Amino acid sequence: MAPAFLRRVNTRTSTPLNATVLAWFAILVLATSFTLTGLAQATSFIILAVFTLVNLALANLRWSSREDTTLYTVPWLPLLAATSCASMLLVRLAMELTELQST
Repeated sequence: MAPAFLRRVNTRTSTPLNATVLAWFAILVLATSFTLTGLAQATSFIILAVFTLVNLALANLRWSSREDTTLYTVPWLPLLAATSCASMLLVRLAMELTELQST
């Protein structure tokens, strides 16, 4: 999914150095561009979005898998978690919109 230059792993350190440098640069730009409150709010929003997507991906893997999944005894849990995260995300978004309208 990522471009080849970001997937390349350093042979000596076994880490994706290009991706690490790019992430470091992005964090540096964001940290110097926003207030601490703004960064915390954005981080909260992003983490909820990532958790929602990860849980949806897990549910998709569970139901699309052709392998024996008898060890996976709670098939509805990823959907419950995704719904929970998405609900919190929507509440957070509604709070932000209400705050913007009141100013």
